[in-house]
Parts: sequence; structure tokens; C-alpha cells
Amino acid sequence: MFLEKQDFDSLIREKNLNQIIDNQTATFDVVANETVAQVSSYLFERYDTQTIFSKIGSERDAYLLKLCKHIAIYELYKRLPKYIENSQRELDYKEAITALENIAAGKVGLDLPRKVVPENQTGKYAKRRLGSQPPRSN
Repeated sequence: MFLEKQDFDSLIREKNLNQIIDNQTATFDVVANETVAQVSSYLFERYDTQTIFSKIGSERDAYLLKLCKHIAIYELYKRLPKYIENSQRELDYKEAITALENIAAGKVGLDLPRKVVPENQTGKYAKRRLGSQPPRSN
């Protein structure tokens, strides 16, 4: 799995994380998978998400891992019965989402495997450029 529980040691103590997930590994796994799916939705147009998210350990991109951790920890905090706003967690979440939006828009690039589209593939998702001639003046 791309996100592992020990990855969160830099953000939260293990004891506190276990309290948030109520010592249920399944809860952590659900949030981790949801986070990877969310991040993947921003990257799928430009990057090979299957290759990226199949990596483990030190093979993972550190920046992408950081974004995933901030999103996941925010989602975990929201699951608490009496969710108390944590301004730092919310700020980190918003920054991660903004960064993903910039990546999706092509404003920021990552050193990740690019999506390869076969040259002979011209399906309904092929990009086309439409335009017209400028108006003529008499």
C-alpha cells in the first residue's frame, strides 16, 4: 500500500493516531485508500498513477507522499465523534489540495512517470483543437 501507518510518525504520535482510528487498522486502510484515490484523480491525466501508487518504501516520491499524508490526517481528524477544528491540519489540507490543483493544471510538474498514450489511439478522449479564421474586414 502506498500510505503506511508508520509514514505518519512525522505528523502525529503513534499513540494519538491509534486513538483516532480506535485501534482499527481497517479504518486507517479505508482512509489511506480514499486518499490515494483522491490524489490519483488529480494526477491521472498526466501521470501513470498505477505505477506511481504501486511503489512502496523509499521508492515513493517524497513530495507526493507529503501531500497524501496531509490529506489523510485531515480526513482522519474529521472522523472523530466530536471533531474539533485543528487550524494547522486544515491549513495543511488546503495547501495540499491547492498543490494538486496546480499539478493537474500543468502549472507544477513532478518527477513521476508520465502517462503514455499509444500513437494509434484516437478514441473519444483524444484531444482536439478547434478554432476558426479571424473575421474579415471589408
